[in-house]
Amino acid sequence: MTAERARLIDVAREARVSKATASRVLNSDPNFSIKPETRASVLAAATALGYVPHSGARALAGVPTRALLMLSPSMDNPSNATIARGANARAMERGYLTLLIEDFGGADLADRALSLAHGGRVDGIIVGSSSGRDALAGRLASGGVRHVFVNRSVAGSTRNVVYDFAAASRVAVQALQEHGHRRIGHIAGPPGIAPSDVRAQTMQQLMDRGDTHLETVSSDFTEEGGYRALPELLAHGVTAVFATSLAQGIGALRWAVAHGVRVPEDLSIIANDDMPVAAFVSPPLTTVRTPLYEMGAAASDALIAQIEDDITRNVTIDARPQLVFRATLAAASVVR
Repeated sequence: MTAERARLIDVAREARVSKATASRVLNSDPNFSIKPETRASVLAAATALGYVPHSGARALAGVPTRALLMLSPSMDNPSNATIARGANARAMERGYLTLLIEDFGGADLADRALSLAHGGRVDGIIVGSSSGRDALAGRLASGGVRHVFVNRSVAGSTRNVVYDFAAASRVAVQALQEHGHRRIGHIAGPPGIAPSDVRAQTMQQLMDRGDTHLETVSSDFTEEGGYRALPELLAHGVTAVFATSLAQGIGALRWAVAHGVRVPEDLSIIANDDMPVAAFVSPPLTTVRTPLYEMGAAASDALIAQIEDDITRNVTIDARPQLVFRATLAAASVVR
């Protein structure tokens, strides 16, 4: 027979206090003053009885769960994993836990996320999904759910946490142009994903101002995406490539090595987003370091500001992208 679940009234009786007192102690009511020995008695009774607060009751009482929900795009992309790590680490520093849900594009994701929030299981939602979630954005706002968007910018929202996406393209193009490259290829992400779209648009704008020619191919953010995109760019005679994700850059490098294209003698490659693995591929991959971890941490801070202080604002990370020079960038004069 299954043991009957302990109730709040059972804890109150065991501790010899009122049900209201037991509730306020167990819910850590900051406005409730009580003798230390009484608080200890309630906590000891709850432990002895194995009492677990009911999430619905907590929600009705307006008691914070100190838990955040994060919706993340594919964790196969190490950039997304870095953002999630930053968000989780900062949340833990602030006394919160993070529930991570990977967004595979299922139609019921919005319903599940909102159910967790309305059911009192999480205090707010960090939305990292970069596309196809406009309906969720509207439902979050109309439903009164505390939320922020990270690594994307939703028009009309005052809850966007971003960095200067265009700056990464400026850093890469400047480095390639300074090395004499005038036919540059860009491996973009799938259309409709905000950071990738901004980087691609910025690259085209930079090319339009000078004598540099740009070829762009859209592909998945994965290694396979970079592997498939590179031969199409090479067919247009590019001497250098900027990939919008580290995984794409690694895939492009793999294709070059497998097909006798020398890097950097025949082709220079720069990948967006720097991570330790970039230094351990052969040859080590030149990258643009972006503030992904910091952006994740800022997303947690922004959401907690809503939860604790009812402060809502857009946040742009101050840290600027920086070139990390390794072995895949060379002067165009070396190119044969």
